[in-house]
Amino acid sequence: MVSVAMTTYNGEKYINAQLESLRDQTLAPDEVVIFDDCSTDSTAELVRAFIADNGLTHWRFTVNSQNMGFVRNFYQAVDAASGDYIFLCDQDDVWKPDKIERMVAVFQAHPYVQALCAGFEMIDSEGQKLPGRASSGLVCGRAGEGGLMKIGFEEVLWRNIAPGCTSAYTRSCRDFFARYRTGLCPHDWELNLFGAVLGGLYYFDAPLTGDRMHGANTIGLAQLKAAERLSAYAHDPRIAAAEEECRRAHAYHESDWLRSMPAQERRAVEKRVRLTELRHQALTLKKAALWLALLGHLPDYWRWRGPQGMLNDLRYIMQRRG
Repeated sequence: MVSVAMTTYNGEKYINAQLESLRDQTLAPDEVVIFDDCSTDSTAELVRAFIADNGLTHWRFTVNSQNMGFVRNFYQAVDAASGDYIFLCDQDDVWKPDKIERMVAVFQAHPYVQALCAGFEMIDSEGQKLPGRASSGLVCGRAGEGGLMKIGFEEVLWRNIAPGCTSAYTRSCRDFFARYRTGLCPHDWELNLFGAVLGGLYYFDAPLTGDRMHGANTIGLAQLKAAERLSAYAHDPRIAAAEEECRRAHAYHESDWLRSMPAQERRAVEKRVRLTELRHQALTLKKAALWLALLGHLPDYWRWRGPQGMLNDLRYIMQRRG
């Protein structure tokens, strides 16, 4: 059984294109669950009309009684999905017609796969493909067109490898996520991390989603989620973000699932704790010497922050000294 979990909020401009691409899948989903977070535009009316006009009795649409915010709305959508394979769906993208069929075929041919992230292409507001293959730089190495590549725990511990709109998960991975999610990490990243914890995070090198870039989503939902959390802080948002990184690292270090992991993975989480704390100290105390100490962990620091992020940390420290 295949489920699609989708959330909507003020998405009237592009919602029909996304719904059409779900309806027209060569392997139709057995269940589509959609939760609208009190849209103030015509999104809810458009979804209801689309379901009714197409006789989609296996699609379920719910409008929340009050606004829950993106994070909690997503949680309830993915929790409501009952399929063996659960696909995440944004409200403004376009799926290739054979996306579900090809990804389910991978799951069935390789039963050890728990979380499967496919490639994507960027499209503009008119649905036209933008130059370049957007997913090509997200994963270290290439599986080859249509190939399958395992992603290790240590890689996804430091950075996400793919957006949720490209991904699907087994029910067991979803259940693990429901039990252990921290709320301190973008949902798709944490789902991918837990897929790796279960030994089954894979990248499928096939561009199966048109990821739409437009003015309303340029920042991205993961960043919007972070902005919502960090707005509660009265002090510097960079410091607040560093504090949140520390809390996340400690939450993973203290979690029950880590105890059953191999020693190498446990050491990786311990390194993450040390590095996040060191970076937080460097930013808080504005000490260039502590930034230099971060370079002693260069492979992980580079993988986590990237060259531009590392330089931005140093620039922040130097500009605010004294």
